[in-house]
Amino acid sequence: MLERPPRPPRAEPREVVELKQIKADQPELASAVDMQVALVEMQRRVQSRVPLPWISADDAWLREQQSAGRALIRFGDIPLDWTDFRLTLRQTADILRRFDALEPAEYTAITALAREGNALEPIVSSWYNATSGAGGDKPDGPQGLEQVLVLALRPFLARSVEVLTQRVDLSAWGRSHCPFCGWEPEFAVIVPSGDRQLICGRCSAGGRLRPSRARSAPTTSARA
Repeated sequence: MLERPPRPPRAEPREVVELKQIKADQPELASAVDMQVALVEMQRRVQSRVPLPWISADDAWLREQQSAGRALIRFGDIPLDWTDFRLTLRQTADILRRFDALEPAEYTAITALAREGNALEPIVSSWYNATSGAGGDKPDGPQGLEQVLVLALRPFLARSVEVLTQRVDLSAWGRSHCPFCGWEPEFAVIVPSGDRQLICGRCSAGGRLRPSRARSAPTTSARA
């Protein structure tokens, strides 16, 4: 009986390849890069399990939101399974603590919150609504919680972005915040077409920059 040849190893995601190249080029950033690689790999594992959501917003409402500069993704549009989200929150906090991006007291308080029954749900929904422009005030929470929430919510939000990307035309978007979730940009990239785009720090969606903003935004070239 012929033995099957071993499967070739899976190609690493582009983000990981580029991060490792940064580490090779700038060894002094090794710890920061290792943390980002751990976060990317964890988020990709989670995102692969998250189903595509059914977003009921009609096209007229989406056009109205876009015209007014308001976020297109409502909290109810995010496909959150709370058991998975609590686990993702704890894993995110674990990674940040491992690389000293969270203080011990912050880590303890955040992971305790993730285990407190339904205490996390109203905090996350209120925080998202307040920071996406939907209204309300940011809830109180442990120091460092917002940093963890941004990263833990990313794989879930990204699935909503996948759905809405097929339904909206963002070619005329010129605002500096994310059209999908209302968050601030993390950095800017120059894509192969030559356009400069903002990359959202919360859902990782890309959007066009205003020229005046483009001059001051951190920029990196996107590899093909």
